[in-house]
Amino acid sequence: MKTLEQQMAVYAAYHKDPRNRLTHFIGVPAIIFAILIPMGWLRFSIAGFEISLAMVFAGVVLVYYYVIKQRKKDHHYVC
Repeated sequence: MKTLEQQMAVYAAYHKDPRNRLTHFIGVPAIIFAILIPMGWLRFSIAGFEISLAMVFAGVVLVYYYVIKQRKKDHHYVC
């Protein structure tokens, strides 16, 4: 069994390949839109504001990435 470091090295090398980067550039946004469109259909009202599940999901994801960024900055991780 490979160590975590070995697995991460393979993962990093795989994601530097131009073909892989291109498919991610096209595929990841397509998947996100495919998830957000149906979530946008589910709406509810809070304090007179109409909110969709897509808005809640996007907000949670933005907060998640902000927290990750702050932790990386605080711990000086190298990406």
